[in-house]
Amino acid sequence: MKLIKWFITVILPITLFLAGCETEVNKPLKDNSSVPPKVTNIRVENLPGAAKITYTLPKDLDIAYVLAKYSLSSGEEKIAKSSVYKNYVELEGFSEVQEYSVNLYTVSRSEVESEPVLVKINPSTAPIHLVKETFSPISTFGGVNLKFSNPDGIQFILHTHFKDSTGTWVDYDRYYSEAREGNYSVRGFESEPIDFRFYFTDKWQNSSDTTVINLTPLYEEEFDKSLWVDAALSDDTNSPRYGPLSQLWTPGTNTYFFV
Repeated sequence: MKLIKWFITVILPITLFLAGCETEVNKPLKDNSSVPPKVTNIRVENLPGAAKITYTLPKDLDIAYVLAKYSLSSGEEKIAKSSVYKNYVELEGFSEVQEYSVNLYTVSRSEVESEPVLVKINPSTAPIHLVKETFSPISTFGGVNLKFSNPDGIQFILHTHFKDSTGTWVDYDRYYSEAREGNYSVRGFESEPIDFRFYFTDKWQNSSDTTVINLTPLYEEEFDKSLWVDAALSDDTNSPRYGPLSQLWTPGTNTYFFV
């Protein structure tokens, strides 16, 4: 009897544990080595920094998706996939205006690729360069004011560098935006001639040309907040939970204000 209990409480759990430790390998649900047919009736629509390739899918229920393989001007290899519920694939991230080669494949449910179909595309000027063409920096109080237009509403970063007293370029500010009309100021500079440089980057790590310009920020001086006082009136009805009110404008990490 003791031997049976020992077997149930010790040996059986170990056996079940070891049986459950078998390594699972992710693989296609179907095992079919047949090469799927290719797409046909290729049509290309060239877009700013992108292209849309439309095609006719073969009438084969075993096809899972369409795969596009291409390289950017930087040499980086990219892929794009489109399900069988669409008859097109969209390619993005092209910085240079030039001809690019794209290989299109149908892929079966067994992850078998068809023979490639070579397609040539010619994307037009990338949106990040169109934004850069509208870029206009001018002097403002304590810094520079930056304006631009972004008609396509793309996501980008506007980089601001300045040259310090040693002649070294300093990465001073990064402005993340997808605004269609931009009006942004970079502050914190003395009123003296300063060399600035500006450029844009997008989510594909493409960079625009760089604008280098010498600007003199307008003179700006911060108010002396020690002269500010709480001008509370006797009939004020709003009482802060914590005071004094001066903490609203007092600098420091240990100051706070709740309304």
